[in-house]
Amino acid sequence: MNPNPSTFLAILLLLSGCGPSPREDDAYTTHPATGVIRELPSDGKSVVIRHDEIPGVMPKMTMALNVRDPGSLTGFREGDEVRFRLHIGTNEHWIDSIQWVGHNVDTDSAKTFSRPGDELKPGDPMPDFDWRGEEGQIRRLAEHRGSSVALTFIFTRCPLPEFCPRMTRNFSEARQLLLDRDTKSTNWLLLSLSFDPDFDTPSVLKHYAEASRGTNADHWTFGALASNTVSRLAPALDLRVVPDGGGFSHNLRTVVIDSEGRIHRQFDGNRWTPAQLADALIEAIHQP
Repeated sequence: MNPNPSTFLAILLLLSGCGPSPREDDAYTTHPATGVIRELPSDGKSVVIRHDEIPGVMPKMTMALNVRDPGSLTGFREGDEVRFRLHIGTNEHWIDSIQWVGHNVDTDSAKTFSRPGDELKPGDPMPDFDWRGEEGQIRRLAEHRGSSVALTFIFTRCPLPEFCPRMTRNFSEARQLLLDRDTKSTNWLLLSLSFDPDFDTPSVLKHYAEASRGTNADHWTFGALASNTVSRLAPALDLRVVPDGGGFSHNLRTVVIDSEGRIHRQFDGNRWTPAQLADALIEAIHQP
């Protein structure tokens, strides 16, 4: 699959709420899909499926997909081939109509960037690294010593609203909270970094950035990490990124770095709020 940047930009606009508001009867889209069950979490609220390409939505990859009815997973096991429907709304996704097709012992496994190692903790120095920015320039984290920095890891083709699009929305809202505050603390930065450098070229990142924040880049920049940089940072930050069929299976990791270049706070998953991130950035400026 050769995704068109315009297609993914349109999906981003819909999922981020930056595009035209959907009609009440058009609040989500539904897509038929097929795949192989890779994991069945015990809570029954999600299922990990290595799905085939969903045309116009995303390439073949492995994703943890939400299930509204836990009972719909009864009787399924890892390795089952299934058909299902994927619903994508403005703020959430879910699957239903899960049907058994067959059983497939799939031994194909993608190489993960994450590997066992000592995860960095608050107070530890953040390793320096570089990235290619949305304007095409090479930047380094060390350039921002003296400021607090919040960085999160995304890829622009990620279509599910609770994953990368939510990180982007949260950054947008946190930035607005900080810009609206009556504070003299202006030495802070939001940094959204893609782990998909082959697709997320500076021009793609520029379009994605402008769809997310408009043309005002104040305190928020986008960039792409080289694959060897991701492989170096991943174990230190408990970031799990698996190249998979043209896309990526990944977790969500957001890190706040203080003005001395140390880790101040780490946010796992997507349960944190923009207000929590804004508070952590201000705290990190003045961290002793």
